[in-house]
Amino acid sequence: MARFQCHECGFDGHAEWHGELVCPRCGCDHGVRAAIGIEEMTEAEADAIEALATELEGSEEWAMDEDGAANRRG
Repeated sequence: MARFQCHECGFDGHAEWHGELVCPRCGCDHGVRAAIGIEEMTEAEADAIEALATELEGSEEWAMDEDGAANRRG
């Protein structure tokens, strides 16, 4: 995944990186910026995130969407 910003169509968001500096929305190959960040998690960090996700799944205050993101109800 990478974050893209396109001067041509105004796209500013995340999309799958295919190794080319091309806007994922309009296909423009000029005036496009991309940022790729890769960071490895420790096993303890991964376990903590999984535990939090499990806790949020059962919460009445939070709801999980189809992408696994937590959203506050109400």
